[in-house]
Amino acid sequence: MISKEFIMQNFPQGKVTIGKSSFAASLALNLAQHGKKSVFFSLEMSKEQLIRRMKMQVGDENYVSSSAMIIINDTPAAKLPEIEEQLNKESADYVFIDYLQLINSEFEGSRSDEAAHIMDKLKQWAEEFKVTIIIFSQLIREWPRGLPRPQNWVKQPSLSSLGSLFPDALNGVNIKLI
Repeated sequence: MISKEFIMQNFPQGKVTIGKSSFAASLALNLAQHGKKSVFFSLEMSKEQLIRRMKMQVGDENYVSSSAMIIINDTPAAKLPEIEEQLNKESADYVFIDYLQLINSEFEGSRSDEAAHIMDKLKQWAEEFKVTIIIFSQLIREWPRGLPRPQNWVKQPSLSSLGSLFPDALNGVNIKLI
């Protein structure tokens, strides 16, 4: 559960915070201010864009003091071996991946099987590297063509849409809708 202090510190009154990427950046910044090192895989936006968002949240001076604790990898469509290589190279307390659907696994099979493969690898690495991995994901608004649509699916973002798309991938995963 996120504390009131966390919310007040990272989402101050009079400031605008947009989207999941900003929330992920806030988490990484907060952890850095508490001496925790993070590796942040920004698969959607460039390192420069992410740094600009972080600076908007905490200011230039506070960002500079926290930046040594946040390693940003902005390889678009990062492949699983690249993620593993970064984990081998950097000792970190937390890993952020923004976002799940942009990870390239080079897996042959259905998207659901691919997602299960990705999640299995990430679970394995969380244990192996003794790191907390936090993954962000897009929730769907339109059902993908060619996939059977569950009868209970509604046209709004929800965790059930993610689970319906990747039913086998989310076993044993702590899911939070933020």
